Amino acid sequence: MLSFLKYMLQLVLSPHNGWEDIAKADVRVDVLLSKGLFPLTGLASAASFCALLFNVDATLVGCIQAAVITFIRFFVTYYFAVLIFTSFASKILSEPANGNNEGEVYELDQKRASTFIIYNLGVLVLLALLSNLIPIEHSLLQFFPFLVALLMWKGSDFMGVVPGRVGHFTFLSVFAILLPTYLLQYFFEMLLT
Repeated sequence: MLSFLKYMLQLVLSPHNGWEDIAKADVRVDVLLSKGLFPLTGLASAASFCALLFNVDATLVGCIQAAVITFIRFFVTYYFAVLIFTSFASKILSEPANGNNEGEVYELDQKRASTFIIYNLGVLVLLALLSNLIPIEHSLLQFFPFLVALLMWKGSDFMGVVPGRVGHFTFLSVFAILLPTYLLQYFFEMLLT
């Protein structure tokens, strides 16, 4: 988990170099999940209980619900994002044919796509962990998803996207990774209130 956190920190501090180093490391997806994303998600979920220490209105049941919601939203988002990338990346990221140009067909590297999803979700899980640990209003952390969108944009070279389709790739990434995370949180919070 420490190497996963090291690469995530590097990704946040220097996205371009971070994606290059992640590509060089070439870690298997199952290792990234079992020793990186899922344990970090569990830690962020467990941190939901910190509310009992600094919030007088917090209840044990509320903390359990928050922990379950935290884990489920990231777990489901990972598999949703893999499904979206597998289903739509080749169609959306292929260069269209025009005139005498046949266009370039984008071939999705499944391992790279999963790695890309895991690291971006990891940064979002880190945000959830910080949100659960900080007992004050964390308005600065509300801008953190914009950083994740920037990381997605910078990850276009890592994913081998042609320069003319980087905007499409960023939109696909935000739709598949960032949006479901917050929609699931909103859905569960509405369900529980």
